[in-house]
Amino acid sequence: MVPEPTSQRDLLPWPGQRRPAAPTDSTSGLSRVWRSYWPALVLFGLGFVALTVDIPVAWVGKDRTLPSAVFQLVDSSEAYGHGIGVALLLTAIYLLDPQRRRCIPRIAVMSLGSGLINNLVKKLIQRSRPVAFDFAGGVFDTFKQWDPLSWHPTGMQSCPSSHTATAMGLTLGLTWLYPRGRWLFVAVTVMVASQRVLNIAHFLSDTLWGATVGWLIAVSALRGVGLFRYFDRWEAGAQQRDSGESRNDGAETEADIITEKRRAA
Repeated sequence: MVPEPTSQRDLLPWPGQRRPAAPTDSTSGLSRVWRSYWPALVLFGLGFVALTVDIPVAWVGKDRTLPSAVFQLVDSSEAYGHGIGVALLLTAIYLLDPQRRRCIPRIAVMSLGSGLINNLVKKLIQRSRPVAFDFAGGVFDTFKQWDPLSWHPTGMQSCPSSHTATAMGLTLGLTWLYPRGRWLFVAVTVMVASQRVLNIAHFLSDTLWGATVGWLIAVSALRGVGLFRYFDRWEAGAQQRDSGESRNDGAETEADIITEKRRAA
C-alpha cells in the first residue's frame, strides 16, 4: 500500500496520491506556497554571501591543501549529480519498487530537468571557472560582460552549477519517495557540491545558485505547477488500477475460502 500523508499540512502529495484540493482561504494558500519555496530564496541569498569567500575557498581546491581522502570521498559522489548516475538510480527504482514506477517520470524531470534548465541559464551568464581563472583579480573579475547571444566556451560556464542543480532535484524526488532517507540524500548533495568546488570546476556561490535552480524546478514539479499537473493524473491512474487489482484479488481470495469450506463440509 502507498503510505498515507502523515498530516493534512503536508505540502506535497505522496507518490500515487491525489493532490488535496486547494484551500479556499487565499492567505492559507499563499502560506503553503511560501513554505515550499522559501528555501530557494535562502539558497539564492547565500550565493551572494558566498561571493565574499569564493576566491579563498577556490584556493583550497587549487592548492589541494586538504587530505587526499577528502578529495576521494567527494569524488565518489559526482555520479549523483550526473545524468548517468540519475539514470542508474531511476532504473533501480523501476526494478526494486514496481509500485512507484509511475513516479519515475516526475523524478526524471525534477533531476535531469533541473540540470537542463541550469545549463540554459549558464549560457546567459559568463563566469570563469576557477580552473580557468588566473586568481590575479577579485571575485567580480570572474564575471565577464553579459552577452547571451554569443557562445561561451566551457571555461566560461561556471555559474550556476548543473551538477548541484541535478543533485538537488534528485534529492527532493528521492525524499518524496523515501522520506526516511532524506538526510542521506541531503548529505550526498552536499558532497556533490563540495566535489565541484574542491575540483575547481565551480565557485562556492555557483553551487548555491545551482541548488536554487534545482529546488525551484523540483518543488514546482512536486506541487503540480503548470504542465507538471499531468504527473498527478498519471500517478493517480496507477493508484486506481492497483486499488482495483487489490479488490479483485481480495474477492478471489474470499471466494476461494468459501469454496474450500464447502468442500470440507
